[in-house]
Amino acid sequence: MLWIFDEAADAWGTASLFADATVSLLRQWLLRSGLWRWVVAGIAGIIPFILAFGSFLPWDKVLGR
Repeated sequence: MLWIFDEAADAWGTASLFADATVSLLRQWLLRSGLWRWVVAGIAGIIPFILAFGSFLPWDKVLGR
């Protein structure tokens, strides 16, 4: 594994390998813990409010609508 890391570090850089490992660990933790269900439910619960009350959101004024 160290040989593969050394070869990949030369090609991609050490920081990108550690960033990839961090993202992979977070993704696996999120998917296996079941937390993704809460995230999806939260997003699905917020969408109707955004559609219903969209004219009251502050970014409408920024976009010039």
